[in-house]
Amino acid sequence: MSAYMWAVPVARPLFRFLFRMKFYGFENIPKEGGLLLCCNHRTYFDPVALAIGCNKRVIHYMAKEELFHGLFGKLIKAIGAFPVNRQHAGADTMNTAYQLLKDGEILGMFPEGTRSKDGKLLKFKAGAVMIAAKENVPILPAAVCFGEKLRPFCKVSVRFGKPIMPADLGMVNGTGTEMRAATRQLMEKVDELLEMGV
Repeated sequence: MSAYMWAVPVARPLFRFLFRMKFYGFENIPKEGGLLLCCNHRTYFDPVALAIGCNKRVIHYMAKEELFHGLFGKLIKAIGAFPVNRQHAGADTMNTAYQLLKDGEILGMFPEGTRSKDGKLLKFKAGAVMIAAKENVPILPAAVCFGEKLRPFCKVSVRFGKPIMPADLGMVNGTGTEMRAATRQLMEKVDELLEMGV
């Protein structure tokens, strides 16, 4: 993680100036322990914004396998990202995710599964809730908020909500009904943060 720990301090002042960034809810980020961070997704800037906000804790992202080519692929791999096939997440991918949480790391996910073109929250996929329930780790809802388009010197707010345990979302027996209901609740939590705006 040496590349990550070097890149984030360099990026922090640059991006805070370039995008007039503000952060809310620092106190909601646990200082240690496995954590699943779930955020809305509008641009490739989102992981950078969250990394800056999480300060000294490293976020490991699932990233679509198409990104792991050339120089950019080497870069995102160096800072903790690992590939996932969005159609068929293989055993290796899931084992990596579970192990990161067992090791007390932060796993970052964008439950929409793709970027929203208009900024409106897309329907969440159930994978995040399933992973959190299996490892019984808290879920940290988050939102990256900005206006119609991300451009230099626009205002950007990063908001972190309060951690939620899977049981608090109704995940008890792991049934499909529970998972769908829990996913809807998680989506509502992220949407509440988005509604606060910049």
